[in-house]
Amino acid sequence: MATLFVWSNVAGRAVRRTRLGALEVDACSMAGRHASVDEMEYYPSAPLGVGLFACEEGRGVMDGSERSKDFDWRYDLEEEEFVYRIISMAGAVHLWDGTNLTYANLLRDNPHRAYVIAIEYRTLTIVDRFKSLDILERMLAYDGFPIKTVEGSIFRDQWIRIILDVLLSRLTSIRDCCFLFAAEIYELGIDARNVNLGSLKKHIRDKGVVDVLIKIADTARNIRDERDRHLHRGEERALSGELDQFFHLVARSEGRNTGHPKLGFLDPEKGAQPVEINLSEMHSKIISDIRTEYHQEGDGLIALTRELFVVAEPEFERRWAKKRDSAKLVRSWELPS
Repeated sequence: MATLFVWSNVAGRAVRRTRLGALEVDACSMAGRHASVDEMEYYPSAPLGVGLFACEEGRGVMDGSERSKDFDWRYDLEEEEFVYRIISMAGAVHLWDGTNLTYANLLRDNPHRAYVIAIEYRTLTIVDRFKSLDILERMLAYDGFPIKTVEGSIFRDQWIRIILDVLLSRLTSIRDCCFLFAAEIYELGIDARNVNLGSLKKHIRDKGVVDVLIKIADTARNIRDERDRHLHRGEERALSGELDQFFHLVARSEGRNTGHPKLGFLDPEKGAQPVEINLSEMHSKIISDIRTEYHQEGDGLIALTRELFVVAEPEFERRWAKKRDSAKLVRSWELPS
């Protein structure tokens, strides 16, 4: 399991996580430890304010007060209040119940904690999906073509196609993750394959939540349509309009001693007409267009996801409190303040 441990000095927020795992800082013992549903790993004691974590790629080193990172995390939801709330609540469950109880035990005896674990899973899936978009910035910035491998070269036109595959699959999956999150908040019990906007609208009566889900469904519609055409029919967008084939041919000639091929087209009246291709300029234009599209759709989706967290939180709190009141064991920090 890939692990990310991050430290915070803010009371009640000294928590970061893995999927179904978290780092919980006990303010009394000053001990940090990581727990998952299935197993626990213990870490040495550390004074509050000292970072203790396994570093995720790109996150750099933390000293308890600031983070160092090698690029801007444009799509990071970990600072959202709702996400903090869920991570903190789930961290306590992992810490105190993780070694002794199964999810079935929690569901039977302490349903409020089982509910938190279920919501944590769906919330962090969304967080991770957005973070997975950030790799696109590195891919878009790369310009060392062709990429040499022991199995042959990857040319820039192929690299751009790979970027588009990543963009289409990751960006469009966020909508489905948000739908599954809403279904989990409302405990609809619908099979994941049948969770869609229509099924959610049938069961969720909160207009604020439904309105946000409708907006999420409408966002990046062109991207989703292109994904369907690409994945189901094998269609691909033209990268350079009418010059697409020329770009393809010149890109495949990079790194060869023979130089670029001579290109042209046949005009019925003027005869053969040469075509000059500036590969670097064409590449920059293609990348700029993809980046603009990716940022436009990604920024819209993350704004709506933040809105979804806000409008869904009251329902989460209501259901969690009701389950807590029926639980066999309620700890002091779970009681109303």
